[in-house]
Amino acid sequence: YFGAHTYKRTDKEGTFHTDWIRERKLDE
Repeated sequence: YFGAHTYKRTDKEGTFHTDWIRERKLDE
């Protein structure tokens, strides 16, 4: 997923996307 890619690009974006992915997984 693009989240992991963004996570590697920047730490700030990574933290944001990590949180977003976690929310998505819980929703799924």
